[in-house]
Amino acid sequence: MLGLNVAMTHCNTPTSTSLTTTTRRVVITGIGFLTPAGGDFETLWAALTSGRSALRRLTRIDVSQLPITIGGEVDDSLFSENERPALDIDRALLLCRVASSRALRDANLPTDNTAPHHTGLSLGTGAGPTQTAESSYLGFAKQGWRGLRPRTVPKMMFNTISAHLAIDFGLTGPQFTLAAACASANMAMSRAVDQIRLGKVDVMLTGGTEVPICASAFGSWVAMRVLSPATDPQTCCRPFHRQRSGLSVAEGAAMFVFEEREHAIKRGAKIYAEVAGYGESNDASHMTQPNAQQQAQAIRYALHDAGCRPEDIDYINAHGTATDLNDLTETESIKLAFGEHAHRVAISSSKSVFGHALGASGALELLAILGAFQHQVLPPTANLDDPDPRCDLDYVPCVPRKAKVDIAISNSFAFGGANSVIVLKRHHQERTA
Repeated sequence: MLGLNVAMTHCNTPTSTSLTTTTRRVVITGIGFLTPAGGDFETLWAALTSGRSALRRLTRIDVSQLPITIGGEVDDSLFSENERPALDIDRALLLCRVASSRALRDANLPTDNTAPHHTGLSLGTGAGPTQTAESSYLGFAKQGWRGLRPRTVPKMMFNTISAHLAIDFGLTGPQFTLAAACASANMAMSRAVDQIRLGKVDVMLTGGTEVPICASAFGSWVAMRVLSPATDPQTCCRPFHRQRSGLSVAEGAAMFVFEEREHAIKRGAKIYAEVAGYGESNDASHMTQPNAQQQAQAIRYALHDAGCRPEDIDYINAHGTATDLNDLTETESIKLAFGEHAHRVAISSSKSVFGHALGASGALELLAILGAFQHQVLPPTANLDDPDPRCDLDYVPCVPRKAKVDIAISNSFAFGGANSVIVLKRHHQERTA
């Protein structure tokens, strides 16, 4: 797994300006994930810095009669033998269970429920157990109520994934499932920060999971006419490109152990990064058309919460969906929030590699920031060989770039107007005498 033991550059803004009213700081001590670009960090980082997409023609559903055939799938070879399910379970739960187990194991925390521990759980998902919902509706359509199984309700509940994780791993702390479309994971991770800052718990398991690659869910996205119709994976999801043609949906899960910093240090945990702050806002204007003013407000809130100025930020992992309106709006929101620094800060979209994992996207994209911290390299926006002149910021086109990356933000801007921004700091593992 990713290991960090590097110097940290502190924000220059005094911490007294922060919205944070506690001295309890939050760090990341465990990571686990399954993505279309890999399930281990070496493979993932190679993909993120390759300048190429990991999308492919979908195989989990029949796309032979569909106008859209490309998306992001997690290859089943990424599961180890003991991670494969013994029973038929919803794939969103399966991906999240594996990612969670890996994150807890990486943090050197218990991975069974034989000794319950007061760890909380905050999970983001845009659509929950999608495959279970689909199969239940199909059963009802064919046979009415007799086509439904007795366990339909507990299997379809939106919190069924987090409930199973709590049972699996003996997590007796507070449990949340948060749905805010494409901002779900970022908002869930922000709730985890709150719980630790407030002293409710010392440890939270948090992140996101999403599986839109089932016939009805994918078909719904096709019907919305926002997916790229390109048949070449390298021309599908091209954020900020002059000829971008829409987003590409993807499945995936990424889970993290967030921990109170002193608690982590006392137990000798490795620390990947500090979660320095977050900011949230709501457009309150339109279900699908983003609002640059409110996106900028979420960025400002996040910087203020972290005690940072715009010029302290080295890298922005953009929401960057490759739709015309979203990329233009995000470009404008960065300009509004960062002023002159907007033209100096490096920006890239990991969706150019992963595709858009919807409610899980913020969690997957946090991985790109951790890699940038470790390697001091900016992951590029893949296939950005002809940038849109209207998107006139530094979107790190095509190739990785060596750079100082000490403080970064991750943007998630969702349908429904939910905006969530997280600030991460490169962490210095302090030496003891």
